[in-house]
Amino acid sequence: MFNQIYLYRLFRNSPALACCFALGIFAQVFFSIRRTQCLPIFHYGMYADDVSKADRIAVITLYDASGNRIHKEDWNAVKEELLEAQINLYAAVSDNNGLDPMEQVAKQHVPAQYQDAVIQKISNSPKVIMASEWVAQAVQRHEGRRIPKIIVCRQEVQLFPQTSILSSDTIMILRNAAH
Repeated sequence: MFNQIYLYRLFRNSPALACCFALGIFAQVFFSIRRTQCLPIFHYGMYADDVSKADRIAVITLYDASGNRIHKEDWNAVKEELLEAQINLYAAVSDNNGLDPMEQVAKQHVPAQYQDAVIQKISNSPKVIMASEWVAQAVQRHEGRRIPKIIVCRQEVQLFPQTSILSSDTIMILRNAAH
């Protein structure tokens, strides 16, 4: 009967590995019972709450100089997400007077003697100008044409009870971007 149990067979072949494996199982059970998160695997809190529907979402929309919408939905998901991440980073830094919001998080949570080193490693503030150039080049590469002016808008859309645009803000205007 014991020959069928994997842990028993592992113990017979490699006692040290079997002890580590068993210790890991017991540790995970112990921490799960105490509701302490040591690993995200098998953690009750990850699955305990219902998934709530968002009633509002932010949508990034691109327009050319004549006001025609640039359809980024035709892009593959990775390109679209990378583009939106750069645009959102640009918007966050612009809204925060040129400072990366991660700098404020570091100042709140990192001890004072390590703040400068951490901020230097994680800060994106100097990269924001490059982000706008990258966005322009990426859009033009995908469209296969030179676009002299790209207008990037963020729209807040309400989904329930009826879909409607609540607000629309221009995040950036890219002019005379090189192809």
